[in-house]
Amino acid sequence: MLNTQIAADAVLGFPREQIDHAFYEAVVRTPSRVVDDARWEATSALYAAVYRHRNAREAAEALVPLTGRSAQGKPLWRYQIQTLLFDLVVGLNSAVESSAYGLYFIGSAIAPAGHEFTLAASDKRKKITLESTAKAYASAWPAEDLAKALTELPLDPGYKVLLERRNILAHRVAPGLEFRQTLTVGSPGDEYIVAVFGEPLTELVDQMLAHAERLLDGLWTAAEDFAVLHSSEFRL
Repeated sequence: MLNTQIAADAVLGFPREQIDHAFYEAVVRTPSRVVDDARWEATSALYAAVYRHRNAREAAEALVPLTGRSAQGKPLWRYQIQTLLFDLVVGLNSAVESSAYGLYFIGSAIAPAGHEFTLAASDKRKKITLESTAKAYASAWPAEDLAKALTELPLDPGYKVLLERRNILAHRVAPGLEFRQTLTVGSPGDEYIVAVFGEPLTELVDQMLAHAERLLDGLWTAAEDFAVLHSSEFRL
C-alpha cells in the first residue's frame, strides 16, 4: 500500500507541497490492489530525494559550528569537516538525481506511442540519469515546462559546480582546506575563516544549499504542473 504523501519527513528548503501534489496525481489518485513496478520505482526514488536533501541540510547545520577558531585542533576536526562536506555535496546531488529517476518512471506510465521510456525495463535502469530523463521528456512532451526544466538543469552553472565537487569527493577529500586569519600589528585580528574549494566554508555551504534548493523547487514545480495536466491519463 502506498502512502499518500512523500514529503512528511522533508525539512526546510525542500519543495514539499509540489512533490506531494505531483506524487498524488501521478501515483496515488488511482490506487491498485498491487503496487506495480513503475509506481514502486517512482515512490522509492521520491522518498530518496526527500531523505538525501534532509541529510544534506543536517550536514550543513553541523558544519557551521566547526568553522570557528575554537573548533580547530579538537579531535577528529578534519574528519568531521570532510565527512559532513561529503554528506552535503553528495546529498544535494543525489536529491536532484533521485528526482530525475522518479520522474522517469512517472513519465514512463503515460508516454505516447513512439516515445516509450525504454530504460524503464528492469535490465536498463542503471542507465537512467538526469540527461536520459531530460531526453525522454523532450521527445515525448517537447513543449512542456517539465521537459524544459529537465533539459536546462544539467546546463546550469551552479549544478555543474555541484556535480564537479561531487565527483571530487566521491574519490578523495576536498582539496584546499585552509585557515584565513586577518593579522594586525602585534597580534592576530578577529577575522578567522575556514575555507575549502577556495571559498569560505560558511559562504560555500549557504550558496550550495540555496542553489540546489532553487533547482529542486523549479523542477518539482514543473513536475507538479505536468502531473496535474496529465492526471486523467494516469487514471487510465
